[in-house]
Amino acid sequence: ADDVSRWTLPLDWTRFFGVALDHSLTGVPVHRVTDHHAADMTTALAHVKAAGWCRPGLVLDPRNNDRTLEMRLGAYLARVSHDFPEAPPVLMLEPGADREKRLKAWLRTQKPDVVLSPDRTLGALVGKAYEFVSLANYDATARWPGILIDGEGVGRTAAFLLFSLLENPITAGALRPQTILIEGSWQEEMEVR
Repeated sequence: ADDVSRWTLPLDWTRFFGVALDHSLTGVPVHRVTDHHAADMTTALAHVKAAGWCRPGLVLDPRNNDRTLEMRLGAYLARVSHDFPEAPPVLMLEPGADREKRLKAWLRTQKPDVVLSPDRTLGALVGKAYEFVSLANYDATARWPGILIDGEGVGRTAAFLLFSLLENPITAGALRPQTILIEGSWQEEMEVR
């Protein structure tokens, strides 16, 4: 199956309603509960600014960027235009054999003083030469400072929304798809012992 069909469900949606976590399904009229990528980016950049960094660099996977409706990218571009005029261009880093080589070339030429990404594996790749801020920590023991995603809050809210829809299916069927955004929180770096 191609990438598009992997994220869709071929159903007669006039007979169903549903709740999706994140933007995991596309092209279907379901309600969504997801982490608030734009607010979380704003929080991360506020901490970057408070730390005195002037050249934050953003690294995104293009497919993840598309799947999240470019919310991180949009918030980043809006903030850096005001607060970080020296920020380097965003690196769209596809998976592949040359991934690490492309990242290191970007670091060498663009010289960010901190790298932000939802891909936590980049923390080890940027090494000791650059600071790293994770935009997607999922538990309190995360190695990198950054945004702690409230996965439990997303799941709890999705369950509450689904139960509400099931309690009143006539009203539920008449609702246009809604998206509920759950903000994460800032998490300091864990001390490595």
